[in-house]
Amino acid sequence: MVSFQNLSDLTKGRLLVLFAAILWSTSGLILKSQAIQSIEPYGERGYLVACWRAFFAALGVALFVDWKKARWRPALIPLTILFASMNLVYVAAMSSETDAGNVIFLQYLAPLWVLIASVIWLKESLVKSNIYALIFATAGVLVIASSVFNTPQFFGSVLALIAGITYAGVIVCLRYLKDEDSFWLIFLCFLVSWLVLLPYTETFDQRFEGSAWYWVFFMGTFQMAGAYSCFALGVKFITAQEGSLIALLEPILNPIWVLLIWGVAIDDKTIIGATLISAGLILRYRIEDEKIEVNQS
Repeated sequence: MVSFQNLSDLTKGRLLVLFAAILWSTSGLILKSQAIQSIEPYGERGYLVACWRAFFAALGVALFVDWKKARWRPALIPLTILFASMNLVYVAAMSSETDAGNVIFLQYLAPLWVLIASVIWLKESLVKSNIYALIFATAGVLVIASSVFNTPQFFGSVLALIAGITYAGVIVCLRYLKDEDSFWLIFLCFLVSWLVLLPYTETFDQRFEGSAWYWVFFMGTFQMAGAYSCFALGVKFITAQEGSLIALLEPILNPIWVLLIWGVAIDDKTIIGATLISAGLILRYRIEDEKIEVNQS
């Protein structure tokens, strides 16, 4: 049996990002739980979850930070600002009239922005197989989101697009800071996000009670802290472009888990969009496998 340590750096990076995407995809299971769903109004629920999952995530990641290597540098400022903005704008979009599924998929136009930023800023090569995958992925995202334009959901959709841009910025920053301790980076991101949201949520009448705290604790320490830590570790070994494409598995898996556990049906457009995204990813790695076979022959 091959151990993780014996794998190539490229394989390690891909597996870490894959695991991060799987962890992220479980958010629907938590948010659809009765304890969370019972919190009203919906808008306050979203901000409360975002605030306290960030707090628990910071606590969870703090246990793994190598504090001797932790250091402050100016490049951390844009990372923490983009991360906090991503959380704030995403929650605002989820709290609008826009369908939650459309918000998730609109945010996942991020690989397009990552491709542009990584080529210009990180000087990464423009890989043709990534472009092919991106075309399919973008088409899939737009199919799913097509029903919201020119409707009352439009404003929330714009916020979701902004969330995608900030998410792309986070990916590029993590790749740029690949020489830093990954746990230190993620700890700072969650800490700043919590501090930004806390004063606002303190004005709410609603608070978490009973089992809701267990769900949010699990979401913060496992689903969020674990996912972002794996992603930050993974993009040390793979490009920002590839990392953002692998992460597209999250919006594909998210509705599947919700269907299997809570019985919530998947929209037809979501199925079509997810199929296009999957086709793009399969094509991307099929092209790469063929290149490897040619080089080895």
